This record gives sequence, C-alpha cells and structure tokens, in this order.
Amino acid sequence: MKNKVVYLGASNRETKSSATAEISEIYAGFSRRLNLFIDASDIDAPSMNDGRVSFIADLLNVSRPAVTDWLSKNKPPKETTIFEIVYFFLKHMDAGEDILPARVASWLRYGDEVSPCPFRVEQDEIVYQELIPLAASIIANEAKTLGLGAASYDLEKVLKLTVQTLADFELRESNRIKEVHRLIIQQHIKSHIR
Repeated sequence: MKNKVVYLGASNRETKSSATAEISEIYAGFSRRLNLFIDASDIDAPSMNDGRVSFIADLLNVSRPAVTDWLSKNKPPKETTIFEIVYFFLKHMDAGEDILPARVASWLRYGDEVSPCPFRVEQDEIVYQELIPLAASIIANEAKTLGLGAASYDLEKVLKLTVQTLADFELRESNRIKEVHRLIIQQHIKSHIR
C-alpha cells in the first residue's frame, strides 16, 4: 500500500470553492396535511380557490405570502409558528384537548410515515370533496377541447380519476395545472367515452 500525502490546505480551498447546497425547507405533503388539519377543525375556512390564503392570513395575523407557502408550496413555517397554528386549530376540534400538539406538529411536518395522523378524520374524503369543483371545471374545459359533450363520456369515472390525479400531484388551485396534467385528464376522458 502506498503512502499518500494529503495537503490539507489544498483540500480546504477545494471544499470552500465547491458549490454548496442549501438544506431544503420543503416537506413533501406538508400543504396537503395542513389543509386537512384546517378542514378537520370547526373553523369554516373557504377552499383554496375561494380565498383560503387570505382568510388564514387574517385569522392568524400573518402575511399572505407566508400562508401561500404553507398551504400550497409545502414550505412549513418556523417550529414556533407551527405550534401556534396547532394550538389554535386544536381548540376548534372535537376532543382537540386530548390530542398532543407535538404529535400534530410532527405529523404536519413529516407525514404518516413518521407520525400517524393524530386526529380522526376521513382524509381521503375531505380531499375528494374539496377537489370536486376544480376537477369538474377542468373536465368540462378539456372535454370541450376534445369536442365532446358531457353525455359522451362517463362523468362519474372521469371525475374520480381526475380528483385522484389532482390529489396525487397535490394540485389544489387551477393556476397550478400544467399542460401535462391536462393531457392526463384528457386521457381519462378518452378512456371513458360511451
């Protein structure tokens, strides 16, 4: 085995000149979980398309850009702010006083794989119901693009598939729908022509 001489000064300069990577502050699914948590409370918050960002910003006395990050960009707030949000919404939940805020904060940030959902709610049903208006609007537009009327395809099946597509891609606002999503939804329509 050969002896290698390591020049620490050269290695140090090389390390300092290398590009650095920021630690990501994006947590996959955070926005979906926070929206579910809000929906599980007795606060009558509007949907994302009907002013939820402004409503939550006013309710919590925080900036709209911050709330946009939380509710649609998977960027959670600082830990202290997460706990403030958790304490606030737990006060507005049935049996919220029996739920540990730390469990909710962990679930919000890391998801079911690390911390199971700490409150009983039919998450899939809430997401499904919230996405139906957006899905129906997109289906109508894409069917029109394809030159198809509502009676020419199985709307129930297409709606279910479209809602699932929107949920899978965590799309809750029409302005986040890209061409590739529209093509997928068009394929759902074409696959269920009567």
